[in-house]
Amino acid sequence: MARNFTITTPAETVLVGPDGRGEMLFTVTNVSGTPNRGLAKVAPLGNTNAEWLTLMDVEREFPVGGVQQYRVAANIPPGTPAGRYTWRFDVVSALKGGESSDVGPTVAFEVPATGSEKKGIPWWVWLAIAIGAIVLAVVLYLVFRKKDPPPPPPPPPVEEKVEVPNLIGRDVVKALLQLEQLGLDHNVDAVFVKDVNRVNKVEKQDPPPGTKVDKGTVVTIGVGQRRGKFVPGFKGETKVSPQTKRALDKLRRQVEKSP
Repeated sequence: MARNFTITTPAETVLVGPDGRGEMLFTVTNVSGTPNRGLAKVAPLGNTNAEWLTLMDVEREFPVGGVQQYRVAANIPPGTPAGRYTWRFDVVSALKGGESSDVGPTVAFEVPATGSEKKGIPWWVWLAIAIGAIVLAVVLYLVFRKKDPPPPPPPPPVEEKVEVPNLIGRDVVKALLQLEQLGLDHNVDAVFVKDVNRVNKVEKQDPPPGTKVDKGTVVTIGVGQRRGKFVPGFKGETKVSPQTKRALDKLRRQVEKSP
């Protein structure tokens, strides 16, 4: 069926203000080829209430090809839930007894969400922010904290002093053993004597008795011996340290070389 009118609008959705008011403009053109009379009407759709919409100058005369503009005002009451409220602007030919109706585009007045309807930030977002802040604080503390100074080096070990014993008159092997037990090194020199009772006895020592020395200090002792004939200071089965054996070997060589 041929149309009598064409209906256009510059915007198919209009956002109403905080007071719930808004306005839409429609352009209607007579395309019937004859003079006509247009009867405009609004057709609410969905949850749209017809009482919200106001149309002025419902009926108008159209010459051939004539154009008319209509304004539809909205007055949506406070408390209406946010959303799009759709409706349609239609025009009926009054000269044809309403037998034909030209349907306009589906349009909408949009009610924005109010402050009370806006969703708050979810709890998990606040939790994530709190955890992130704690992690950041820990990282900053570890990065910028004042580092503890390194511990001081341990004090140098105190050298234990050893008192040189009195070895004068002692048997050479016992004297050497005592020095080794005290951690002292020893050196042996032959002292030639005529009295056989003084053979293998300590005749002199250096350092002298009672001297405080470090461990490892060499104590030189003079041991009585007869010229030209070495008298061992111990029997073959006597257990002595290798250090003592070397000292006695030195003593033997000195005696054997003596004139």
